[in-house]
Amino acid sequence: MKNSPHEVFSEAIDLMVTSEKSMRERVLEAYAEHISHINVADLPFDVQYLFQSFKSCMEPRLITRDFSIQEARQMAKVVLFLAEEIKKYR
Repeated sequence: MKNSPHEVFSEAIDLMVTSEKSMRERVLEAYAEHISHINVADLPFDVQYLFQSFKSCMEPRLITRDFSIQEARQMAKVVLFLAEEIKKYR
């Protein structure tokens, strides 16, 4: 059975919080292992644009792994924000 977007974001957040890796690696791993598999159409309409923008920002970083710690923190905040918004529609 496919996990709901809320469950996927919860798993991603758990990974970001519990991993001992760097912030950059935690965000990349959470995205690659969990968030990247979400189909934008499965999300509430109100968050689809932000989610698509986030994906567009993250995809090249999976290859280059080139972004600052400040950018990693900001991306982590976006993950948390999206998770909270999606939770409202469960």
